Amino acid sequence: MLNSVTVTRSRRPNAGSRMARLLNEEEEDEFYTSAYGGFAEEEDDNDYESESSGHDSIDTDFVDTEEEDEGSANETGAGSDDEKKRRRTRRVVTKSYKEPKAKKDSSDKVKPEPKPRSRPLEEPSAELASEGRKLRASTVRAHVEAATDKKQSGNSEATALKRKALLAEIAQRKNLPEVRRLTQEELLAEAKITEEINKRSLARYQKLEIERKKIRVQKTVSQQPMIRTHSFAVPSVADQPEVYGVAVNSESGDVEMRQMLVNRNLRCARTLVSFTDPASFTATFPSTAPGKRSGQAPRKKTRFCPLTGRVAAYLDPLTRTPYADLAAFRALRYLYRLHLETGTPAIDLLRQYRSGELRIADD
Repeated sequence: MLNSVTVTRSRRPNAGSRMARLLNEEEEDEFYTSAYGGFAEEEDDNDYESESSGHDSIDTDFVDTEEEDEGSANETGAGSDDEKKRRRTRRVVTKSYKEPKAKKDSSDKVKPEPKPRSRPLEEPSAELASEGRKLRASTVRAHVEAATDKKQSGNSEATALKRKALLAEIAQRKNLPEVRRLTQEELLAEAKITEEINKRSLARYQKLEIERKKIRVQKTVSQQPMIRTHSFAVPSVADQPEVYGVAVNSESGDVEMRQMLVNRNLRCARTLVSFTDPASFTATFPSTAPGKRSGQAPRKKTRFCPLTGRVAAYLDPLTRTPYADLAAFRALRYLYRLHLETGTPAIDLLRQYRSGELRIADD
């Protein structure tokens, strides 16, 4: 709803007459005159000619209606030629496309009079229309003024920054000290000084590393007396029949007598007990203390003949093998001779003799 002042106020006779003057006073942008060689319109451009237009298209928001006075209409018409010429010079012209040059109007051409518009059935009063045009013109004028001020302030700030940077660069160039190139002797002297500084730094670093390693926490090992046990399984020798074999050491040439393992599947458990402290070992086994002997005499081990399996009463000094009688002695020496001649292991010859595969000539 419009208030009563807007409806009752009389219309101004020169409403909208200042818009043309504001457009003429608008500053030109330097970009269109400097960038890409300028966009100024060329004179006598015959490449393109524009079509003649009967009427110019004008925004209805900024044009007076047919109800304006003749004085304001004449003032606007007088400034329209200058305005068209100024707008034509601000057009963008490139090499690929050139703005058409408008034909000059003949002096005797009479402008057509504007036709009166038909009013709608419910047209608002003259005061209401005048108030609406006044508000639009004032808004446009405020926008134009704000844009002009912003452009001028931006240009001034950019110019001030460029000037400040240029002055700083000039001052920096003037204040640069003169640098003299060092000679070879001066370079060597400076290298010696740098070497001494690096050596001191390295020594200080090594000292810090040694101190850091000393501070490192060492793992403490318990020094208390301990008793460790270790259990494992080994082939059983006590459960094997006492069958001995003769083997010759290839390196030393000595003849050794070893007990034969007839059944290798027989195994027994062994447990080793170790003491970290001799005092704890003596306390655990008092009979093993040095200087003390048990009253019992050691039991003599019974030896058996590997050929006959009987108790051996004799011992062969050459093969260090026990034997029971003279026949066993002769068989033992015969097997030993075969071992030296053929190189067959003595344990294999003994196994063949006991199984009956090998016979002696005297048998």
